[in-house]
Amino acid sequence: MEETERYLLIVIFLAGFNRFPKYCIPVAIYGSAILFGLSHLSNFGWHGESFTATIAQVIGVMGSAFIWAELYLYTGKLWLPMIYHFLMDYISDLQSGWNSAGWSWNGEITDYIYTVLIVGVPLLFSIWMLFGKRRQVMEDNADLILNLNGRQSMI
Repeated sequence: MEETERYLLIVIFLAGFNRFPKYCIPVAIYGSAILFGLSHLSNFGWHGESFTATIAQVIGVMGSAFIWAELYLYTGKLWLPMIYHFLMDYISDLQSGWNSAGWSWNGEITDYIYTVLIVGVPLLFSIWMLFGKRRQVMEDNADLILNLNGRQSMI
């Protein structure tokens, strides 16, 4: 379900900003990541998840979502971010127990450091990916995803 949401968000942003090639890829990556992260606000209260833990989850999910969007746009393969997402959720469930939301926030310095790292590292990586040949590969794959230039669609 989440992968379908991400896929649709990316395609909507690609199509919506297709006339603005300079902004199309960044808007698809960051716009879809922000909306995907915000969709996790619905986890508030799930198995006792606190509001602060939910906010930490929203922020953390946004960081992961930067990577997932770029992985999809760079490879043109949706199954790669799907596997990555599954593995992250699986590892999280192994660590936190199968019956919990998996996020906590105690206001300790380690919580802040973890939150900055889980967003900062993917954000820096995503910025790096937006330049040079990496950017061109994502633009070419975006054209394929949208079936532009009469090429076969990768949807």
